Amino acid sequence: MKKLLTFLMSLSVVSSSASSLVACYKPSEVKDESYKEIGKDIDTSKAVDDGIKDNKVSKYTNYYVLGDSLSDVDGVTTYLRDYLSSGSLPLPGLDKIKWNVSFDDYLVKDEKGQLKANNKSYYGFTDASGVRRSTFTNELPAAAVLGQKLGFKDIYGSSFYTKNYINDKLKFGNNYAIGGATAVEAKPADTDLVNKALQKTSIENQAIAMIQQHKIGTNDLVVYCIGPNDLMGMLRQKDDSQWDAYIDDMIEAIKNSLYTVLNRGVKEVLFVTPPTLENVPRYKTAENHDVVKELCAKVETRTKELLDSINKNYPNAVKLYDLHSKINDTLTDAASKGLNVDDGFTNGFGSGVFSYRFDDKDWQAMPDGLKDLVTIIGKINQEKPNEISLRMSVFKKDGKTDEDLKKSFFMDDIHPSNIPHYQFADIFKNFLDESNK
Repeated sequence: MKKLLTFLMSLSVVSSSASSLVACYKPSEVKDESYKEIGKDIDTSKAVDDGIKDNKVSKYTNYYVLGDSLSDVDGVTTYLRDYLSSGSLPLPGLDKIKWNVSFDDYLVKDEKGQLKANNKSYYGFTDASGVRRSTFTNELPAAAVLGQKLGFKDIYGSSFYTKNYINDKLKFGNNYAIGGATAVEAKPADTDLVNKALQKTSIENQAIAMIQQHKIGTNDLVVYCIGPNDLMGMLRQKDDSQWDAYIDDMIEAIKNSLYTVLNRGVKEVLFVTPPTLENVPRYKTAENHDVVKELCAKVETRTKELLDSINKNYPNAVKLYDLHSKINDTLTDAASKGLNVDDGFTNGFGSGVFSYRFDDKDWQAMPDGLKDLVTIIGKINQEKPNEISLRMSVFKKDGKTDEDLKKSFFMDDIHPSNIPHYQFADIFKNFLDESNK
């Protein structure tokens, strides 16, 4: 239609009637409503109604979290568990095995039968009921704490591959945030088992899984925290000429995800923009400090433009919390109160050590991390286990003590500790309260 109108416009110099015709159909008056179809083809035949009918704490009927490691509670661990149980890998029998995946202490013994001296994992924690929760911090992240403040007692991982009951009353979880997730869907090589397994973690796939699994209530709230992994992925590229194209894909993916949930009945979204990264430990002293700042600002601008356009179609549905512009002041304030904002308490995910065991046998080391899954799977026919447990452990840095953790803003060079997570849970709650007045 746009090409036709442009052609007709070009004829206006020789045809007053054609000019009049174009005047009646200006391109600016042709409204694109294709967004209304996004997400409409999702199969919801297995969706469950698990909302709160009489929430005494807030107006919300259900609560969902979409995003990455900043919000992940049992997200990536649930995803891997369910993927390995789904039969997606072309290997017979994997779906018959009970898989357990967690962030927990390192229990591999040395040749003398001794455990590692400092074997405690500081990613994840054991909750009051004795259940191990896998997070990229030392307690619950901000989005989960916010959920509690809104009347949702707990938050469970769920994913594209989740099929089994979590307990008798809840079929699917409400946390779709997955550590390592990006807005843009990954395109791994066929030989890359781990990244291929994690292909369905993009922000679009998270929205699709959420709509497939839950009946949307009258006042459901969806929290989005996505973007840092996309930013860091671009910063790892040596060729920055591809950045603009990637940002286009990133914004398109976020748009499709948001319209998926809005078109299927969600009335309110809290969208937390990715923080600018130039003052976090990973980039604070980097040579490309200014480039980091510039890239983050560009993504922030494009994100705001997108949300403005969506709110024209769904007025006031998406509430933007500008973490991008708030984080540097937060770091300055934290430093003034004696918190360490210069380095992390651990060396992060990249320093994690992995282990596994068959049934209740001794834990074994995985020297090559998750790449050793291929080796482990290769042992199944011989060992014939009924249950396989996988574990990642992240230790404190040498010289750090548990007292240091109480004064640490960062768990590692990018992820916050529980201190800012709880602080921002309060901030998000106040922000929602004010925006709903």
